[in-house]
Formats: sequence, C-alpha cells, structure tokens
Amino acid sequence: MGLVVSIAAVLLGISLSGTAVACIWVVSLVLSLLRVRYLCFAYSIGLLGIIQFVISFFPDALDSGTVGNITTAIREMDIPALLVLAALLHMAEALLARRQGAKLATPLFLKGKRGMVVGGYQLQAFWPLPLFLLLPSGAGTDLPWHSLLGGSLGIVSLPVIIGFSEMTQGMLPGRKAARTAGRLLIYSIVLLGLSLLAAWWSPLTLVAALAAIVLHEGLSWYSALEERSISPIFVHPPRGRKVLAVRPDSPGQELGILPGEILLKVNGVLLTDAAQLHEALRMNPAFCKLEVLNREGESKYLQSPIYEGDHHQLGIILV
Repeated sequence: MGLVVSIAAVLLGISLSGTAVACIWVVSLVLSLLRVRYLCFAYSIGLLGIIQFVISFFPDALDSGTVGNITTAIREMDIPALLVLAALLHMAEALLARRQGAKLATPLFLKGKRGMVVGGYQLQAFWPLPLFLLLPSGAGTDLPWHSLLGGSLGIVSLPVIIGFSEMTQGMLPGRKAARTAGRLLIYSIVLLGLSLLAAWWSPLTLVAALAAIVLHEGLSWYSALEERSISPIFVHPPRGRKVLAVRPDSPGQELGILPGEILLKVNGVLLTDAAQLHEALRMNPAFCKLEVLNREGESKYLQSPIYEGDHHQLGIILV
C-alpha cells in the first residue's frame, strides 16, 4: 500500500518540504494528546489549512523571530496537495480495513443499553506505511512529465501510520469491517475531489480543509449512532447458547463452529444454561455430538471423537 500511494503521489507531483514535515508532526502530536484517534493525517492537514487561512489575514503581523519562521512555513505549505495525499492514504486505509479488518477483531464483553453485559467486538488496526514523496518544485530537476501539483525529481521519505478503530454489538465483524471500509472509501473520494478542485481554484482550500475534519468526525458520529439504533446480536436466546468467538486451532474451529451461531444441543442435551455445556460434554467421554443453529437459523449437525488426553472444552467463548 505504501508503494501504491507513493507512486500515485509521485505521478501527481505531490511535494513536501522538511519544514512542512516538522509542522505536520508537531500538529499531529498535539492532537494525539487530546485523543489518540486524532493522530490522523487528515486532521493535521485540515487544521494546518485552517491555520493557513487565518494567518492570511495578518500578512505582516507574525513575521519576526521563531514565530515568523513557523508562520512562513505554514503559508508556503501546499494544503490542497497534502489533502490529496490524505485522501490517497484513506483509500489505502479503506482497502486494508476491508481485507484485514474482520481478522483483527477482538471479542469483548460490553455493557449494553440496559446495563446488562452483552458480547461485542472491537475492530482495531494500525499499519505503518513507508511513503516516498517529491521535493518541492525548484529543489531539484523538473519532472519529465507535467505534474498536476508541481514537484521535482528529488525524493524524501515520510513515515505514516494509518488505521481505524470501531466497536460493534449489533453486527458480525466481517459486516462491520465492510461497512467501515465502504464509508472510508466514500470519504476519501469526496476529499480527493474537493482537494483537486482546491488545487485548481485556491478559495476552495478552506472548504476542503474543513471537510477533511468534519466529514471524518461525521464517520465516527454516524457509526456510534448506528450502533445505538440496532439491537445487540450477541445475546443468548431462550433455547441454546450463542457463540461469541472460537479460539484458533481449537476443537470448535475444527468442527466448523462460527461466531454468531447457537449451540442448541450437546450430546442430546438442550442447552438453557452455560453450565450444562460442560456437563453434557462429559456425558460421553469418547464422542461429542452437537446440534448447531447457523446464522440463518438452520440446523447443522457436527460430531467428533474425543481422544484420551484431549481437552474437554470446545475452545469457544460464549456470549
């Protein structure tokens, strides 16, 4: 993903100076002190775009000393180009979330709406991205093609971390990851369009910078609202016990038990209590026979021999 984003950035001619890199890191670290999820390229560039717009009203007021050097560096930053880069990074994030999000989900016990404990999942991932960008125009040899956003042949490297964090009680991890990835992709496309328009017509820079922050916050707000509006799915039904997760390389995984399914009967015993599961497994020390309701509510029958020395538990986590 780092290579793909780097190639796209070079083809577009996105450039970044050393002073701009320092400004981005300082703003990112300050934002991360407020909340960890604010450690995001879109937030830091969006905020720098707003600061650039504000100091444009004071062309001579902040031009002395260290403060003057900082304001000059911010004035010279190509905010539309950096917002294009933020959009490309979020496209990479969307693709990684779609591909790996469900695999990185962690089962949890959470407090439900009525104060009861329910099952849920935290989907959280961070990926370090090696990123290579062009030097600003004039710092080296011009590119052999006409780039959209300027730049020259010198290359600088910028370490970037992308990632996402979601919590769900009402969806399976795969579905939640797919929804999150889809919304991130839409966000990145909208931000990319606004940023390219801002590169063409500079008065739109403030609009693109505000959109980078507001729309990203909107994603978090809408996800939380969606979770509050749907009922938890990881709760026990009257008959059977619902599976929250299955441990890797366990007997339950070998039998094909999946999260969200319901253990209805074990060795012929109808489960209405978690303690019955272990009692039923010990009824037959040599064999295990299960009736499981899949996610569509259809019964499937699973069976497996139990060899001497095998662990007596299936390796599943019940809701």
